[in-house]
Amino acid sequence: MLRLSSRYTPGCFALVALTSTLPLRAQTPPSYTIVDLGAASGSSKAGFAVNARGEVAGSFLRKGGDTHAVRWTETTVTDLGTIGGENSYACAINASGQVVGFSFIKGNVYRHGVLWTDKNVTEIPTLGGRDSHAHAINDAGDIAGTFTPPGRNWEHAFRYSRTGLGFIDLGTLGGANSGGLAINARGQVAGYSTLLKSDVVHAVVWTGTKITDLGALDGINSFGLAINEAGQVAGYYQNRERANRAALWSGTSEVNLGTLGGDESKAYGINNAGEIVGFAITSANLHHAFLYAKGRMTDLNTLLPAGTNWKLTDAFGINEKGWIVGIGTIHNETHAFLLKRMLP
Repeated sequence: MLRLSSRYTPGCFALVALTSTLPLRAQTPPSYTIVDLGAASGSSKAGFAVNARGEVAGSFLRKGGDTHAVRWTETTVTDLGTIGGENSYACAINASGQVVGFSFIKGNVYRHGVLWTDKNVTEIPTLGGRDSHAHAINDAGDIAGTFTPPGRNWEHAFRYSRTGLGFIDLGTLGGANSGGLAINARGQVAGYSTLLKSDVVHAVVWTGTKITDLGALDGINSFGLAINEAGQVAGYYQNRERANRAALWSGTSEVNLGTLGGDESKAYGINNAGEIVGFAITSANLHHAFLYAKGRMTDLNTLLPAGTNWKLTDAFGINEKGWIVGIGTIHNETHAFLLKRMLP
């Protein structure tokens, strides 16, 4: 499950390059149909997610100018509402259609993590801090996110289970801040943490309450934004020039996924097949959505049906069918999209 940090828009070990001496066979790229999900909020604080059934969670820009969390199915669009404030954002959806995200409370100053089930909205209980964000949910209903501990000005990652251990502060690598941005079926949480006595941020994984530093390749900072069932983490790191590069952490390997010819990229989602989506800058300095599969990054705009007027800018999530959700522009408006992979 995807998700993006509300603090860091939702980013040194040696790079382990994945290479092969075997000749590469030409791969036939997948084909897609595109579904227009309507005008979307372009806020980096929410993003979009797609579950195994093709249901989509995201944030809808309403006519009055406020933004509400929304769930799309094949036949319905449901405004999930707020918990008293003007705006809400959906960050993730599980196989049962449960959606998590956050909503401003009355007064529109503080935000609280929320769970939407059908038409019911429930605040995620924390330890009493003023702010919280629910970024991810697995099919068992376990939730990962970020909260502000009582009386503090920093953020900590949390994992919450309604049927298990309840709310757990996952702590840090010794620094002040951490964030839980994704969770898999095993309950592993991916995210970020600052280092001891430092502002440096590293991608991390929590297994139970044990935290593992994933490193930052040959760079400085890194962020884990998505995790699959094998424990592979997708995200990005900042190189020495402070440029963001999409990255994959898989076992002991740290892989720079590259770009589309430009100088920046970020990976936002990964499925169990290891397919990764995100955005990258092209050689023409354009911001385009990408699909990374079988060691190759492909501009999703090159896989669209002929004659479409879309420009796909960000891909946020990918499910096990290879369906991709994100945002792009059509007729000079920002819209959410769902790409459905066509069977060969």
